[in-house]
Amino acid sequence: MKRLNHWVAIRQIKVAKTYIELARYLIGGGSTALLNLALVWSLVEILGLNEIVSLNVSFCVVLVYSYAINKKLVFKPSKQSHAILFSKFTALQLSLVATTNILFLVLVTVAEQHYIAAIMILSAINAILNFVVMRKKIFITVDPIRCESGRIGASIHHETNLDVAELQSHLNNKRSKK
Repeated sequence: MKRLNHWVAIRQIKVAKTYIELARYLIGGGSTALLNLALVWSLVEILGLNEIVSLNVSFCVVLVYSYAINKKLVFKPSKQSHAILFSKFTALQLSLVATTNILFLVLVTVAEQHYIAAIMILSAINAILNFVVMRKKIFITVDPIRCESGRIGASIHHETNLDVAELQSHLNNKRSKK
């Protein structure tokens, strides 16, 4: 029964962490999308650059901002070095920008969408793909449920940014309510 209570507490913490991550991602991703949109608009409307050129210039500028926001605000610490994280992040973004360029051209030329509408549609699609891939493949944290050593406390600290004392307090409060 004690192990089940630990498992339930860990699950509750993981669910709460996911919602917090998602909220942070919406804030960070929203600011990234707004920056991207403003930059593309400025390059097209003020400087007169081509839409696809503007989209790619914006990508280069927004890449560093997006990495910093996701690393510091959204997904928190990871055991991997910045070099590894940034290369994985950049690889994901390059694959998305290649796909985005193709879909952008289709939306603007074939579907005759305004370039701003096309960017908004593609930003929504990219946001979903980015969150899932970054959470599962790039900014990886230890899953305490699957911790093989049995030392759940150490994994929970990394997983949730809680210390072991806070977790123990949480479990004790649960027990005292019963």
